[in-house]
Amino acid sequence: EFVSYALGAKPVTVELALYDLSLGMAKWVPPSLLGGRRFEGIWHSGVRIFGKEFWYGGIVLESDLDASPFGKPSRVINLGRTLRTCGELMDFLRNDLCAQFSPRNYDVLRMNCNHFSNELVQFLLNGKQIPDEVLMQPEWARNAGLT
Repeated sequence: EFVSYALGAKPVTVELALYDLSLGMAKWVPPSLLGGRRFEGIWHSGVRIFGKEFWYGGIVLESDLDASPFGKPSRVINLGRTLRTCGELMDFLRNDLCAQFSPRNYDVLRMNCNHFSNELVQFLLNGKQIPDEVLMQPEWARNAGLT
């Protein structure tokens, strides 16, 4: 990172956009049905950087901010800043994530939008992960016997 910064790279903010697919209903489910956990929402996520949002819906997609089919996000979390360039991001998407996150590989519990967001954030922020409440939600639901 020091070399990138010394060569003039400018830090860019990385955000996680969260959309509640339950439209507020998830918070009404008793924690006793969820293994003691309370879900604030059933999360779809996308990563915002360089004025765009990148997300997975069976294929890797790019949208203008607030122009995804999910509407405006319920929450946007600032995850940090990266020195990665837009070119590096596009190369990573094209060469790594598009093959891994394909229509054939989509699985609502094991290979979904939140897993995609996590992989992208790890690339951009040197291993940082998205919040557990988003990433682990399918596992928690499965362990509670809801799937």
